Amino acid sequence: MYARFEDSGLGFYWLTSTNHAPLVADLKAEVPAHLRQWDPARKSWMLDPAAILTVARLVKRHLGVDAPVPPIAVAAQHASTRFFRVVYIGSPKYREDNTYTATAYCEDEHGAGEWKLVIPIGALRGYFEGDLAALFADQNTDDEWALIGLDRDAAGRGEYTPEQIKRAARIALGKVHPDVNKDPDARAQWDKVQEAAQVLSTPAGIHFSIMGATEFEKARQKRLSEATDKSGRQYNYAPPRRTGWMLVEGADLLGGRQVLVSKIVGFEDITDAHGRVLTAGIPRGKRTPVPHWLVVP
Repeated sequence: MYARFEDSGLGFYWLTSTNHAPLVADLKAEVPAHLRQWDPARKSWMLDPAAILTVARLVKRHLGVDAPVPPIAVAAQHASTRFFRVVYIGSPKYREDNTYTATAYCEDEHGAGEWKLVIPIGALRGYFEGDLAALFADQNTDDEWALIGLDRDAAGRGEYTPEQIKRAARIALGKVHPDVNKDPDARAQWDKVQEAAQVLSTPAGIHFSIMGATEFEKARQKRLSEATDKSGRQYNYAPPRRTGWMLVEGADLLGGRQVLVSKIVGFEDITDAHGRVLTAGIPRGKRTPVPHWLVVP
């Protein structure tokens, strides 16, 4: 078993190690996708400085190796505001670390393209649909985990099994049942706990509760899940516009290879002198988008 960290000199670190499936699984689960990238040519991981200590701990756990960690000079990640020529925004995907993000393919002034922007679902929906948190701020958003007597942070670390969650829900429901709970608002308490128990009765509900999803998002995902079960299709949120000039606030990742977007400030169509609008699609079997000009009537 071996593992070696190297400073690339470009703002990220290499990890070269024994190919050990449990290590890879835990690395994907504990290190957010935007802080790591696999290089198939070198057969090594590119790691953001923020991920080094976590990965060193995983290497020790799985390989039994105390791999020397290079001096980590991590500058504060100050978000800056920049323009990007976005050719295509991919559909958001659930990552192994429970994040839900999309990646945008961008071109520079020379036409060279790469998957450059990492955009959380909240930033996309926040811009294209408005501030969901503010929109639903008046709705009841009690912590489901607290309502059944469990800790949200521990749930996020995967410390509860489905059986433990179900047992906690049964105990909580028993305590607030109107037959034993003589508080004036006993029925309202029962309804809240029952709703929390329902949310946490499925893997999808647990995922969105841990992620702090709004009641609207939970209901939306439930409807999509039901539709998927009936049709066998997979549903993903897609922004209404995929190609355009995007002004974002974000911080560099992996030495500038990618940018983690914290906020979309503006988004406009890319047009030419003939009034055409740039659009793009990914042909079947291809991994990058092909842009083309669309004549607008």
